[in-house]
Amino acid sequence: MKFLLILLSLTIAQKSCNQSKINQEVISIEYTATSRGFYKQVLINKANVLVSNKRNEEPIKQNYNADIWEKIIKVLNKVDVKTISNLEAPSKAFQYDGAAITRLKIIYDGKTYETPPFDHGNPPKEIEEVVKEILSISENIE
Repeated sequence: MKFLLILLSLTIAQKSCNQSKINQEVISIEYTATSRGFYKQVLINKANVLVSNKRNEEPIKQNYNADIWEKIIKVLNKVDVKTISNLEAPSKAFQYDGAAITRLKIIYDGKTYETPPFDHGNPPKEIEEVVKEILSISENIE
């Protein structure tokens, strides 16, 4: 019984150590959606978020609390950043102006990882939580 308790404790400790496997100091996230009449760019890093809703516009900059950043890191930990360039868009309305063409870019430790284009509002399932969190943050600052 003691052995099972120790094994369970070690498993829980291992999982909690893996929760922040991303070095938070060297990561930034860029979400860009654009079409003829629509533009949205969201840049997020540990310190702040910048949101632009018009091309060539000075972005709105806002600091936010650590809880929001932790939420982003939590959902980002579920994504294999190195493979996002291989994701398949669930729909292709952006190809005929049916939706804004969107890309998610993650800059991590000097390397840039970018998704193929997808429809604004309909990201690949693998990054859906991350996109939802980014859009939620950007809507709360405007």
